[in-house]
Amino acid sequence: MTTFLGVVAIGFAFGLLGHLLAPVQRPGRSWFLSALLGICGALLATYAGVAARLFDPGDWLAWIAAAAGAVVALALYELLRQRG
Repeated sequence: MTTFLGVVAIGFAFGLLGHLLAPVQRPGRSWFLSALLGICGALLATYAGVAARLFDPGDWLAWIAAAAGAVVALALYELLRQRG
């Protein structure tokens, strides 16, 4: 079953991975912010998909949605930060 802690762990891992793989380390973007963005993106994608009945909480698609949500949240943050 997709648990809250499991989704948080996926978001945390993808947030840190995104921070480590970033081509340029920018001031003001700490590992904590990257992990927080990953967690928020994973939670939002997972529970939005469950609420929209795209998948069940225990489905393997929920785990993929958590990973994709974390990546999208980090990418959106970088895009918005470059514009501003």
